[in-house]
Amino acid sequence: MSLVLLAFGIRFLLYSFLYNPWWCLPIELLQGVTFGLFYATMASYASIVAPPGTEATVQGLVGAIFEGVGVSLGSLIGGTLYDQQGGSFTFRMFGIGSLVLCLLHFIIQRLLGKSLNYVIKAKGSYVAHFTLPPDEFRYNET
Repeated sequence: MSLVLLAFGIRFLLYSFLYNPWWCLPIELLQGVTFGLFYATMASYASIVAPPGTEATVQGLVGAIFEGVGVSLGSLIGGTLYDQQGGSFTFRMFGIGSLVLCLLHFIIQRLLGKSLNYVIKAKGSYVAHFTLPPDEFRYNET
């Protein structure tokens, strides 16, 4: 996820400094990297944190929230900022925000470590056991 946030931050910052619209074409090459990595990471995290037997349901729910709520709110907030502040400001703020979140995510992942285990219990009986999602492209080995 840190890599995804870094790629988004770079991409948005590059857009914020554009003066020639033709430079959008090389920057758009990052779209495949950012969206492809993000969607794969999102689905992987959803699968890892889902209780056994509910992986597909959780992946579908996360995807629906991203495509529905995320895209809707992003369009509303981004469009409002773009209208009021201009494109350069909007892309610069989202770029800086992505880089800040990238750094924050990286630090939290290092502080928490990769071996925090959680056990969910219902009325004293064992229900589910799962591990925090590892960094991108590493699989849960428990």
